Amino acid sequence: MKFLVDESSGRRLFHFLREKGYDATFVKDVLPKADDIDVLKFAEKEQRIIISNDKDFGELIFRLGMPSSGVILLRLRIDNYQNRKKSM
Repeated sequence: MKFLVDESSGRRLFHFLREKGYDATFVKDVLPKADDIDVLKFAEKEQRIIISNDKDFGELIFRLGMPSSGVILLRLRIDNYQNRKKSM
């Protein structure tokens, strides 16, 4: 499985996935300041599953019918900058 970690989920999750051996890419590293449509297109091209806190991807996929390799929507109990930022 290949993942694309959205900026809304944070670099900390990206590092965690990489440490666990997953093929993960952080959106900000490859598409800085990209909109959701460009992120979705990149993820589909690379066959990556998007991990995001952003419900807009569901709108693009289910309502507008854009192709997708998948999206994991995170809903965290404590969702703040401190939990998302780089842990180093």
